[in-house]
Amino acid sequence: MQLTNETTLFMQKAIYFVSKPIAARGMLELTDRCLHFQVFPFDASFGIKSVSIDVCSITDVSIEHGDLHPRIVVVADKRYEFVLSKGRELYDRLREITKNPLWPR
Repeated sequence: MQLTNETTLFMQKAIYFVSKPIAARGMLELTDRCLHFQVFPFDASFGIKSVSIDVCSITDVSIEHGDLHPRIVVVADKRYEFVLSKGRELYDRLREITKNPLWPR
């Protein structure tokens, strides 16, 4: 999934909420530079696009407890919502990145 020589910090299957009624399944990857969500082919066939968020542009990260798995809310140029079983681990890694001004960019 990597487009450059980025280092993968976290990777897991996830659900991305495109809008209130629409969600897509795919693979979520956190690298040292970006948070990538690659939409699985079936959902991509409906026109849902993959998402790439530069970690430098992330202004806020929060975690909400869902029915089965945590929902991670990432705010950059807009609000992105992901649901995944290891949501707490992703949240902790994103908080570390956003709180550390010396994070390698």
